[in-house]
Amino acid sequence: SCTIHRMPDLPPLPFARIRLGATGHFRCPRDWQWSVRLVDYDLWLVLQGRGELVIDGVGHRVVAPQAVLFRPGEQVAGRHDPATPLE
Repeated sequence: SCTIHRMPDLPPLPFARIRLGATGHFRCPRDWQWSVRLVDYDLWLVLQGRGELVIDGVGHRVVAPQAVLFRPGEQVAGRHDPATPLE
């Protein structure tokens, strides 16, 4: 059986509603690289692979399974190991 834990009261999220933009399942090509300044929130669920993200100049290792939440205004660069591409 499952044990349910009550979460403490949390402050409201910084947005009134959520609008979904691009959604789907993406398999990154072996030569994938990414560099962008975000204008909205992005949520990634990394299912396979490994790589590196640099967010506002700070490096972060990405290894599946992992979730990553990006925030508006962040400068993000990413790449992965071509032998184990991100999915």
